[in-house]
Order: sequence, then structure tokens, then C-alpha cells
Amino acid sequence: MTSSTAHRGDQGHTAYIHSQTAHAPSNAQKNSDITKTEIESKLTGVITSHTHSEYMKVTVNGTEPTSPVAGEFWYLVV
Repeated sequence: MTSSTAHRGDQGHTAYIHSQTAHAPSNAQKNSDITKTEIESKLTGVITSHTHSEYMKVTVNGTEPTSPVAGEFWYLVV
């Protein structure tokens, strides 16, 4: 630290006092208390900010075979 990068004494003290004070209401919900259900309930509608159109589309059972063998997975790449 140099004299050009150091805080004046009163500014450093003010910053420290501010950092120690409570900033949220006492009844505020903590991030660690947020549940998956609460998050998913807020996620509604279509997200249009980005797409994945550069990836291939996979259609499951697009054209099923006449008699697939049990346990086989059939797909059609479009």
C-alpha cells in the first residue's frame, strides 16, 4: 500500500463500521434457505434470451420399428 492507494484514516474506519452493520432486515430469507420448489415456481414462461438451435434435434420414436426388441432405444436424428 502506498500513500496514493491508502484510505485516509477516517475513510477506512467508516468503511469498516459500515461493513459490520446489518444490511438486510432481521426476517430476511437466507439464500441457503431457498428451496428447489420455490425456485421452480418462479420459472414460468419461455426463456427467449438464448437458444440451443445450433445443436441437433433428437426425436424419440420418430419412426418406430415394427417390432422393437425389449430394451432397445430408437431415435431419429432430424
